[in-house]
Amino acid sequence: SNIWQLTTPAWKGKFAITAPTQTPNELEWFSEMELHGQKQLAAAYDAEFHKKYTGKDAARTLIVDLAKNEPIVESSLGTAVLSVGGPGVTKAHSTIALAHGATYATRITEKTNIAMCQDMDPWSGYLYPDFIVETTHSAYKYEAELFIYYAETAIGNAPASTGGGESGNIKVPGGKGGPPGVLAAEKSPTGFLHLSLSSLKQDAALEPVVEKLWLKNLVTR
Repeated sequence: SNIWQLTTPAWKGKFAITAPTQTPNELEWFSEMELHGQKQLAAAYDAEFHKKYTGKDAARTLIVDLAKNEPIVESSLGTAVLSVGGPGVTKAHSTIALAHGATYATRITEKTNIAMCQDMDPWSGYLYPDFIVETTHSAYKYEAELFIYYAETAIGNAPASTGGGESGNIKVPGGKGGPPGVLAAEKSPTGFLHLSLSSLKQDAALEPVVEKLWLKNLVTR
């Protein structure tokens, strides 16, 4: 129920995460927590440990403590989910994993024993935007524009919608037929840390710093 629980002895070796050195999203999550999540993390620390956070940087404290608590560092999002409750797993290698919503949507249709974690303090995860990019001087300019238009229609968004993803077009509802909890979580204004486009340059500068911090303190079995 609280992200700081993942740093305690009870959760030692039970948190699965894709290697941040391989996945820029995780590094951006680290840097965004530092830029925009200090107050929320400090408040969650106070709530979990019943004492005031007195450090200088709650995000870096969390990163260090997570790294030291023997996380299960996986090579992909899919294996992170499978380590929690994949087919044939009788005793989970981990009991909670940070994974992509689409990966969860795919795995839940297989023979997995997994469920989406919700209502964690201060967030159950993070949300980041996807982009469709049309290259400059495209040889097929109008076809590219047509594809972008199509992707923002209900039919074009259907593949993302079945995984719980919302369309960039606010007139197109998302998440129909998706797994339980995904769309509700995405619509929650506070349940997820929303990565900010305005701080991408700051993220790029911070990511090497938090990556070194993670690697320096990483303890694995």
